Amino acid sequence: MKVLIYKIALIYLLSQMVSCHPKTSDNSSLQMTEYEKVALKQVSDFFGGTCVGSYGVDMEAQETKGSFFQIEIIGSPVHSRYKSYSDVIGTNAALIFVTNIQDSLLAKYSYIEVSFEDTKTQELFRYDMTTLDSLSSYVGFVHEVVTLLYQKRYGDLLNLSFNSSDSMNQLTEYALGSFEERIGDIREFRLLGFRKKVLGEKNFVKVFGILIGEKDNCHITLLLPQNEPMSLFELNYSLSGEK
Repeated sequence: MKVLIYKIALIYLLSQMVSCHPKTSDNSSLQMTEYEKVALKQVSDFFGGTCVGSYGVDMEAQETKGSFFQIEIIGSPVHSRYKSYSDVIGTNAALIFVTNIQDSLLAKYSYIEVSFEDTKTQELFRYDMTTLDSLSSYVGFVHEVVTLLYQKRYGDLLNLSFNSSDSMNQLTEYALGSFEERIGDIREFRLLGFRKKVLGEKNFVKVFGILIGEKDNCHITLLLPQNEPMSLFELNYSLSGEK
Protein backbone atom coordinates (compact mmCIF):
# COMPACT_ATOMS: atom_id res chain seq x y z
CA MET A 1 0.00 0.00 0.00
CA LYS A 2 1.35 3.32 -1.01
CA VAL A 3 2.20 5.44 1.99
CA LEU A 4 0.73 8.87 1.79
CA ILE A 5 2.85 11.57 3.42
CA TYR A 6 1.25 14.92 3.80
CA LYS A 7 1.25 18.00 5.94
CA ILE A 8 -1.86 19.28 7.64
CA ALA A 9 -1.92 23.05 7.58
CA LEU A 10 -4.01 24.62 10.28
CA ILE A 11 -6.87 26.60 8.80
CA TYR A 12 -6.14 29.77 10.70
CA LEU A 13 -3.03 31.87 11.12
CA LEU A 14 -2.05 32.59 14.68
CA SER A 15 -0.75 36.07 14.12
CA GLN A 16 -1.75 39.31 12.53
CA MET A 17 0.39 40.71 9.78
CA VAL A 18 3.22 43.09 10.59
CA SER A 19 2.52 43.32 14.32
CA CYS A 20 2.62 39.52 14.70
CA HIS A 21 -0.01 39.60 17.45
CA PRO A 22 -2.19 36.47 17.45
CA LYS A 23 -5.73 36.34 16.20
CA THR A 24 -8.37 34.93 18.50
CA SER A 25 -9.35 31.29 18.19
CA ASP A 26 -11.90 29.01 19.80
CA ASN A 27 -9.20 26.35 20.24
CA SER A 28 -7.19 27.72 23.17
CA SER A 29 -4.77 24.78 23.08
CA LEU A 30 -3.38 26.18 19.84
CA GLN A 31 -3.02 29.74 21.03
CA MET A 32 0.45 31.17 20.61
CA THR A 33 2.31 31.64 23.89
CA GLU A 34 3.70 35.00 24.96
CA TYR A 35 7.21 33.71 24.25
CA GLU A 36 6.22 32.78 20.70
CA LYS A 37 4.62 36.19 20.17
CA VAL A 38 7.78 37.97 21.33
CA ALA A 39 10.00 35.67 19.26
CA LEU A 40 7.93 36.27 16.12
CA LYS A 41 8.02 40.01 16.75
CA GLN A 42 11.84 39.84 16.91
CA VAL A 43 11.89 38.13 13.50
CA SER A 44 9.56 40.81 12.14
CA ASP A 45 11.75 43.61 13.51
CA PHE A 46 14.82 42.22 11.74
CA PHE A 47 13.31 41.36 8.36
CA GLY A 48 10.60 43.98 7.94
CA GLY A 49 7.72 43.38 5.58
CA THR A 50 4.93 41.12 6.80
CA CYS A 51 5.53 38.31 9.30
CA VAL A 52 2.98 35.55 9.94
CA GLY A 53 3.27 32.57 12.28
CA SER A 54 1.33 29.30 12.30
CA TYR A 55 1.52 25.78 13.66
CA GLY A 56 1.67 22.69 11.50
CA VAL A 57 1.61 18.92 11.96
CA ASP A 58 3.42 16.29 9.87
CA MET A 59 1.50 13.07 9.41
CA GLU A 60 2.30 9.76 7.75
CA ALA A 61 -0.42 7.20 7.07
CA GLN A 62 -2.76 9.17 9.35
CA GLU A 63 -0.27 9.01 12.23
CA THR A 64 1.24 12.17 13.69
CA LYS A 65 5.02 12.23 13.18
CA GLY A 66 5.75 15.64 14.64
CA SER A 67 4.80 19.27 14.81
CA PHE A 68 6.52 22.40 13.59
CA PHE A 69 6.26 26.15 13.68
CA GLN A 70 6.07 28.01 10.39
CA ILE A 71 7.30 31.57 9.90
CA GLU A 72 6.12 33.26 6.72
CA ILE A 73 8.04 36.40 5.76
CA ILE A 74 6.36 38.37 3.00
CA GLY A 75 7.74 41.40 1.13
CA SER A 76 10.87 41.65 3.27
CA PRO A 77 13.44 44.26 2.16
CA VAL A 78 16.17 42.12 3.76
CA HIS A 79 15.14 39.12 1.65
CA SER A 80 14.93 41.32 -1.44
CA ARG A 81 18.52 42.46 -0.87
CA TYR A 82 19.89 38.99 -0.11
CA LYS A 83 17.65 36.81 -2.28
CA SER A 84 20.58 34.71 -3.49
CA TYR A 85 21.33 33.96 0.18
CA SER A 86 17.81 32.96 1.18
CA ASP A 87 19.01 29.77 2.85
CA VAL A 88 21.48 31.83 4.90
CA ILE A 89 19.05 34.46 6.15
CA GLY A 90 16.51 31.71 6.73
CA THR A 91 18.80 30.25 9.41
CA ASN A 92 18.85 33.66 11.07
CA ALA A 93 15.04 33.87 11.11
CA ALA A 94 14.83 30.42 12.70
CA LEU A 95 17.57 31.20 15.23
CA ILE A 96 16.04 34.54 16.23
CA PHE A 97 12.81 32.66 16.90
CA VAL A 98 14.20 29.71 18.89
CA THR A 99 16.59 31.79 21.01
CA ASN A 100 13.57 33.70 22.33
CA ILE A 101 11.66 30.53 23.22
CA GLN A 102 11.80 28.49 26.44
CA ASP A 103 13.38 25.03 26.13
CA SER A 104 10.13 23.46 27.32
CA LEU A 105 8.34 25.01 24.35
CA LEU A 106 11.07 24.08 21.86
CA ALA A 107 10.65 20.43 22.80
CA LYS A 108 7.30 20.31 21.01
CA TYR A 109 8.78 21.32 17.62
CA SER A 110 10.39 18.85 15.23
CA TYR A 111 11.63 21.72 13.11
CA ILE A 112 11.13 25.38 12.22
CA GLU A 113 9.88 26.15 8.72
CA VAL A 114 10.78 29.52 7.19
CA SER A 115 9.28 30.78 3.95
CA PHE A 116 10.05 33.94 2.01
CA GLU A 117 7.49 35.31 -0.40
CA ASP A 118 7.47 38.28 -2.74
CA THR A 119 5.34 39.20 -5.75
CA LYS A 120 7.03 36.61 -7.99
CA THR A 121 8.52 33.80 -5.92
CA GLN A 122 8.17 31.76 -2.77
CA GLU A 123 11.03 29.90 -1.09
CA LEU A 124 10.75 27.47 1.81
CA PHE A 125 13.39 26.09 4.17
CA ARG A 126 13.23 23.66 7.06
CA TYR A 127 15.68 23.63 9.95
CA ASP A 128 15.48 20.76 12.42
CA MET A 129 16.13 21.47 16.08
CA THR A 130 19.46 19.58 16.13
CA THR A 131 20.79 21.78 13.31
CA LEU A 132 19.61 24.98 14.99
CA ASP A 133 21.12 23.93 18.31
CA SER A 134 24.43 23.27 16.55
CA LEU A 135 24.40 26.62 14.74
CA SER A 136 23.54 28.53 17.92
CA SER A 137 26.73 27.17 19.51
CA TYR A 138 28.77 29.29 17.07
CA VAL A 139 27.08 32.61 17.90
CA GLY A 140 29.20 33.29 20.98
CA PHE A 141 32.44 32.71 19.07
CA VAL A 142 31.27 34.95 16.23
CA HIS A 143 30.64 37.78 18.67
CA GLU A 144 34.06 37.17 20.24
CA VAL A 145 35.66 37.73 16.82
CA VAL A 146 33.59 40.86 16.23
CA THR A 147 34.44 42.20 19.70
CA LEU A 148 38.16 41.81 19.00
CA LEU A 149 37.70 43.72 15.72
CA TYR A 150 35.72 46.41 17.54
CA GLN A 151 38.47 46.73 20.17
CA LYS A 152 41.18 46.63 17.48
CA ARG A 153 42.85 43.67 19.20
CA TYR A 154 44.05 42.17 15.93
CA GLY A 155 46.81 40.07 17.47
CA ASP A 156 44.32 38.34 19.78
CA LEU A 157 42.00 37.80 16.83
CA LEU A 158 44.71 36.14 14.77
CA ASN A 159 45.51 33.91 17.75
CA LEU A 160 42.03 32.42 17.40
CA SER A 161 43.12 30.77 14.15
CA PHE A 162 45.03 27.50 13.95
CA ASN A 163 45.16 24.86 11.23
CA SER A 164 43.72 27.69 9.13
CA SER A 165 43.58 28.45 5.41
CA ASP A 166 46.49 29.92 3.44
CA SER A 167 44.69 33.25 3.13
CA MET A 168 44.13 33.35 6.90
CA ASN A 169 47.80 32.56 7.53
CA GLN A 170 48.73 35.53 5.33
CA LEU A 171 46.38 37.92 7.14
CA THR A 172 48.30 40.41 9.29
CA GLU A 173 47.49 42.91 12.03
CA TYR A 174 48.52 45.66 9.60
CA ALA A 175 46.06 44.45 6.94
CA LEU A 176 43.21 44.32 9.46
CA GLY A 177 44.07 47.75 10.80
CA SER A 178 44.32 49.26 7.31
CA PHE A 179 40.93 47.89 6.33
CA GLU A 180 39.28 49.15 9.50
CA GLU A 181 40.69 52.60 8.79
CA ARG A 182 38.71 52.54 5.54
CA ILE A 183 35.39 51.73 7.20
CA GLY A 184 36.06 53.72 10.38
CA ASP A 185 35.22 52.66 13.92
CA ILE A 186 32.84 49.72 14.02
CA ARG A 187 29.42 50.80 15.26
CA GLU A 188 27.40 47.61 14.89
CA PHE A 189 27.49 44.00 13.72
CA ARG A 190 24.50 42.39 12.00
CA LEU A 191 24.47 38.62 11.73
CA LEU A 192 22.87 37.48 8.46
CA GLY A 193 23.07 33.73 9.00
CA PHE A 194 24.91 30.47 8.40
CA ARG A 195 25.60 27.98 5.63
CA LYS A 196 27.31 24.60 5.87
CA LYS A 197 30.32 24.03 3.62
CA VAL A 198 32.61 21.10 2.83
CA LEU A 199 36.28 21.54 1.89
CA GLY A 200 38.04 18.30 1.07
CA GLU A 201 37.12 15.93 3.89
CA LYS A 202 36.38 18.67 6.43
CA ASN A 203 33.02 20.16 7.36
CA PHE A 204 32.68 23.85 8.09
CA VAL A 205 30.07 26.44 9.03
CA LYS A 206 30.26 29.67 7.05
CA VAL A 207 29.03 32.75 8.88
CA PHE A 208 27.72 35.79 6.99
CA GLY A 209 27.38 39.24 8.51
CA ILE A 210 27.73 42.99 8.06
CA LEU A 211 29.99 45.35 9.97
CA ILE A 212 28.49 48.83 10.22
CA GLY A 213 31.37 51.32 10.21
CA GLU A 214 31.63 55.03 10.86
CA LYS A 215 32.69 55.70 7.24
CA ASP A 216 31.44 52.67 5.34
CA ASN A 217 30.02 49.21 5.87
CA CYS A 218 31.50 45.85 4.98
CA HIS A 219 30.39 42.30 4.40
CA ILE A 220 32.27 39.80 6.52
CA THR A 221 32.38 36.00 6.35
CA LEU A 222 33.94 33.61 8.85
CA LEU A 223 34.70 29.96 8.12
CA LEU A 224 34.57 27.85 11.28
CA PRO A 225 35.40 24.12 11.50
CA GLN A 226 32.77 21.66 12.66
CA ASN A 227 33.46 18.86 15.14
CA GLU A 228 36.71 20.50 16.24
CA PRO A 229 37.73 22.99 18.93
CA MET A 230 36.32 26.41 18.06
CA SER A 231 38.74 28.33 15.85
CA LEU A 232 38.82 30.77 12.96
CA PHE A 233 39.77 28.92 9.77
CA GLU A 234 39.21 31.87 7.44
CA LEU A 235 38.07 35.48 7.56
CA ASN A 236 37.09 37.52 4.51
CA TYR A 237 35.72 41.04 4.21
CA SER A 238 34.76 43.49 1.49
CA LEU A 239 33.16 46.93 1.33
CA SER A 240 29.41 46.57 0.97
CA GLY A 241 28.35 50.09 0.08
CA GLU A 242 25.25 49.60 2.23
CA LYS A 243 24.01 52.34 4.51
